[in-house]
Amino acid sequence: MDSANVNLSENELLLVTNTDWILTKHRIIEKVYQLFGQLSADIREQGSHLPEEVLAIPPKIYKGEQYKYLPYVLMDYPRHFKENNFFAIRFFFWWGNYFSITLQLSGKYKQQYQNKINDAYHTLAGSDWFVCINSDEWQHDFEPGNYLPAGEMNEQEWQELIYGHPFIKVAKKIPLQEWEKAYQFFTANYFLLCQLLAGNKP
Repeated sequence: MDSANVNLSENELLLVTNTDWILTKHRIIEKVYQLFGQLSADIREQGSHLPEEVLAIPPKIYKGEQYKYLPYVLMDYPRHFKENNFFAIRFFFWWGNYFSITLQLSGKYKQQYQNKINDAYHTLAGSDWFVCINSDEWQHDFEPGNYLPAGEMNEQEWQELIYGHPFIKVAKKIPLQEWEKAYQFFTANYFLLCQLLAGNKP
């Protein structure tokens, strides 16, 4: 083995000998857990009109280290993943990037709600929402090949995507620099999604 491949750079050596940054990282992740825990308690009063099976499963919070090599924390609620029938509202923290909230529908849930999402075009297009154009529904970044701003589509393009795509994912994000606004961001947009799924226009 070429020992040069495992030697550390000056910056890497500085980091590996310094415990402060990794302990700070753990504290930040713990605060995200606390935020999502508070959200899980507060949002469960909303969405009572949603299918019983998606509300029956309690919120799940979990973390990882390797979404595109960066740590993340996510919470799904409501959530129901069975066969090819997926319903989820996903709260997502991605280190170095953003907080985001996503509605994901496929299978019978897409069929059930696609008319309401289609009718919500003006609401979503006018408030910085994105829609997934990717064939892979498990990608979460907002790169152009994955998401497109709803406001950049006309109504016909929106309708063709909503009805023609095998799944629906609409998402919104805020930068981590707006940390103090995260709770309000999540609760307001969760309520908005619940209203749209009920067929109401806020």
